Amino acid sequence: MKLHKPLFSLLVSILAILTSSNAYPCTTFVLRTEKGIVFGRNLDWITGTGLVLTNPRNLEKIALVDHSEIISTLSLIDFLF
Repeated sequence: MKLHKPLFSLLVSILAILTSSNAYPCTTFVLRTEKGIVFGRNLDWITGTGLVLTNPRNLEKIALVDHSEIISTLSLIDFLF
């Protein structure tokens, strides 16, 4: 059985509409530099809230439980969403 072009196009269009879904892609990249590797990500999707936490190097901290003192040796930036 041979289908006509308009009927075939209509069937393909209906099938595409019925099986389609929303896609939420994201963009990422990796750069190699002399000092190391840098990774980045873009939030291309809808997000409610976000939080950026930083921990500078050589920051003196005091523990809440036993009141011991520590000094951070590494820097850190953390993104929570």
